[in-house]
Amino acid sequence: MQSMGTTFYTSGLGVGNFLNSLLVTFVDRATRASAGKSWIGDNLNDSHLDYYYVLLLLLSVVNMALFMCN
Repeated sequence: MQSMGTTFYTSGLGVGNFLNSLLVTFVDRATRASAGKSWIGDNLNDSHLDYYYVLLLLLSVVNMALFMCN
């Protein structure tokens, strides 16, 4: 039973990392196409990571609201 729990835990982490990678790729492409300058760039001084973290905050708030409604 412990090995099954460990397997599900690590599988959940893997899926979460994969979805995070997809989100970063989507945000990078969408912001580069619309503004010409990505939120997630090579130079941290020119990037707008604060916008990305606000997006993550909004997604978390929506997730919490949907959780509370159910």
